[in-house]
Amino acid sequence: MYLTCPACGKRLQLAEHALPPHRPMRVRCPACQERFTVELPPEPPASSPPEPPVAEALEAGTAVAAPPRGKPALVCLAEAAAREACSRLLTALGYVPQLVADATQAVAELERRPYALVVFDGTAPDNPVAAWLGKLPMERRRHLFAVLCAPEVTTADALRAYEHGVELSLNSAELASALPVLRQALAAQARLYRVYEEVCAQLGKEL
Repeated sequence: MYLTCPACGKRLQLAEHALPPHRPMRVRCPACQERFTVELPPEPPASSPPEPPVAEALEAGTAVAAPPRGKPALVCLAEAAAREACSRLLTALGYVPQLVADATQAVAELERRPYALVVFDGTAPDNPVAAWLGKLPMERRRHLFAVLCAPEVTTADALRAYEHGVELSLNSAELASALPVLRQALAAQARLYRVYEEVCAQLGKEL
């Protein structure tokens, strides 16, 4: 380390290993015997460890904030417990659920952005969500999987689903065990439209 005597201007060299760590020290100039204080540079702040990868952080129990990924789903159920149960069900299937309690708000959401799946509890003929689904053109409707969920319906009742213009019916009391039923219905829907798209391609029709 090099420094200059403030009295005579002589350039001095100090052995760094002999200096006290990161605190002022008194030095005597060998040329003019002037004593002066040397301010040593402060210790650099400790660098933060790099962020662990998500998998390692999860193993270590560290909370990791990640943007939601998956297909958007809309859940419109009046009861909070049913909404939460449905949210867990859809999340397990890779969906990102948006929860609302009001059917009018649900329609506004459906018009605002495209959803891959909608769950609603309206069995009445004047339900806004059911009415909105009924007016959708087929080229949009076939991309939206609709589920009727209510305490008075039977799970996987094909006739009830057809009556209400949806792909699947779920009893709201059975949401905790509905994962296999919903997964099977989604797979069947995907197979159906895959065949439909193949036939359209063979006929030269635009989808």
